[in-house]
Amino acid sequence: MLALDHMIIGCEDAKAKSKESHLFAMEDGTHDQWGTYNYLGYLQNSCYVEWLSPFDLEKAKQADNPLIGDLLKHLNKPSAGNAMQFALRTDNMDKFIEHFHRHSIPYTGPLPGSRIKKDGTMLQWRMLFPTGDAVLHLPFLIEWSGSGNTAPTESINDVTIQKVILGVPDMEKARSQLQLVYDLEDPKENTWQLANARLELTTGNGLSFLME
Repeated sequence: MLALDHMIIGCEDAKAKSKESHLFAMEDGTHDQWGTYNYLGYLQNSCYVEWLSPFDLEKAKQADNPLIGDLLKHLNKPSAGNAMQFALRTDNMDKFIEHFHRHSIPYTGPLPGSRIKKDGTMLQWRMLFPTGDAVLHLPFLIEWSGSGNTAPTESINDVTIQKVILGVPDMEKARSQLQLVYDLEDPKENTWQLANARLELTTGNGLSFLME
């Protein structure tokens, strides 16, 4: 079953923006190949909030990662809601690649990612970006190497993300597209249960998440 991996908040200054959240957040390193850095706030339900910012704008502009393109667009014209994008975690990305080929679903990737954490260790992952229509901006899939992106127990905030709310103009179209792309079962009242949170469709525009 897919799990919510993390919510992404695009901003000019990740350190300052993370402080506004009242979560304990730590600088986790830089993505040298993309010209970005982040602060992370780890949560109890095996997911986290990422504040993502550029440190080298020219390098970010040249990055071939769709997420960095999303960040630059967001900084130019902020998207609605309290998040820019989110990632769904899988332990079998190759299965989704086969699924995308079988159903002629366009995608970008898988793209390798890595960063050196503050403790000096190397963190590695793969990202897969299915392409939606011009209106529905689909979340991307992530698969971690090794033990994944974990944090010491004392660094984990005592809250969870209960719900991810995706506002869409056409509920029926978005529902069918999400089901096809992520191989999901029929939702209950436009809500899917992920391994650690709920994904809910609502009429509107923008991406939000609720913590408790």
